[in-house]
Amino acid sequence: MRDFFSTLTRAADGEGGGGTPTAAAPAPAAAAPPPPPPAAGAGAAPLAATPGQAPAELPAAAPDYWPEGLDATLKGTNGKASLDNLAKVVKGYRDRDASRDVPDKPEGYYNFENLGDFKIDAKTKPYFDQLPKDPAFAAMAAALHKGGVGRKTALEAYQAGLNAMAEGGLLEPLIDPEAEKALLVPDAAKNAAPAEQQQAVQRRMRENADFLKLMETSRELPADVREYAELMLFDTAKGHRFFEWMRGQVQGAAGGGLQQVAGKGGDAKAALSQEMQQLTREDPKYLEKFAALEQRYKQLHG
Repeated sequence: MRDFFSTLTRAADGEGGGGTPTAAAPAPAAAAPPPPPPAAGAGAAPLAATPGQAPAELPAAAPDYWPEGLDATLKGTNGKASLDNLAKVVKGYRDRDASRDVPDKPEGYYNFENLGDFKIDAKTKPYFDQLPKDPAFAAMAAALHKGGVGRKTALEAYQAGLNAMAEGGLLEPLIDPEAEKALLVPDAAKNAAPAEQQQAVQRRMRENADFLKLMETSRELPADVREYAELMLFDTAKGHRFFEWMRGQVQGAAGGGLQQVAGKGGDAKAALSQEMQQLTREDPKYLEKFAALEQRYKQLHG
């Protein structure tokens, strides 16, 4: 029994009882608990990379902004998917514009090269040649460019309009002012110097203008009719020849020159017209006489 209690005592005091009792060894410290995972939907900080190892890639977050009016079908499951969808749409628009051949500037519609099967008709070619100088087509080109219309479509529409106007008798022939003036050089000035030919043409045109003005003041030709006749016929050689024929008819019926045609106080105007016709730049006092005649013209004709 004694040995039994001795054994219990040694077990309680430590192995090898009988000596000073030894203190019990401290228990090992508990390990720190792992950090909780990030909450769902919350942005997570980038994972730190181990030296020599790339940082772990996080999944893209769903986009939280979408412009008002933008097609919702382009919205992807995340920002990357949305940008990919938009890139496809933009590429489609660019490919379409490239196939339509929309010029960079409105002036690009003046370029008639590489238009596929489009051909300019011979009867409309003069009008296409004049496009760079045509202010009306310049405005049309600006509108076509703004609307994103391709070159071929624009020029096809222009030619179709020209043909329709020609069939309806509404398309006026183009006029070359210099060529028309060349046709008005009088026979007497055919071999003269270019400057003298130009003076002869100007004198011939001025005589017709004076004749029409005289018909207004002495024969009661309405002013708006005279202005219309000048506007429609004065830019062609045939128009001036027509007025010269009229002058011959009127003067022949009157049995004399402009002085006899004038009547009703028109003698002064007819005399002025004749003086203006006779004045040439070769006159040493040309400028002085011209200024005096111009002043008289203003007094008579307003």
